Amino acid sequence: MAVFNYSEQNLVGNNFSNQNLNGSTFFKARLENVLLNGTQLRGTNFEEATLLNVTATNAIFAANSNFAPANFYKATLENVNLTGANLTGANLSLIDTKFINLSNANLTNAILHEANLSGEQSERPNLAGANFTGADLFKAKLKAADLTGANFTKCIFCGC
Repeated sequence: MAVFNYSEQNLVGNNFSNQNLNGSTFFKARLENVLLNGTQLRGTNFEEATLLNVTATNAIFAANSNFAPANFYKATLENVNLTGANLTGANLSLIDTKFINLSNANLTNAILHEANLSGEQSERPNLAGANFTGADLFKAKLKAADLTGANFTKCIFCGC
């Protein structure tokens, strides 16, 4: 399996659907109109990346025996569809989002320190059905989020 380095690249219109990109890096990359549907992205680094109009339905960002979870530290996600994505254990600290769709995504044990999942009514993030079991939401901003059916079992909401 090849590991790809897309650091600081401008990727527009790429279709990576159903590919194995485990361990690849998109550090400070800009992904626009990119398809990642069903893609394996375990251990992939999206630190400080900008994702615009990206569709990653049913993508796998969770760890396995060979790779850690994906890293989105300080990433910007705008109009990103992560419906059904497995983000178990993913680092989503300090992400900034607009029009993000996490419907039925699995965020079990995800790290969301100071994540901005908020927005005005017109930018309301869809977290319906998302699984936040054990997620760290310390200082996360969830204003106006649709949390219908979301699971917050054993969530950490404060540093107390």
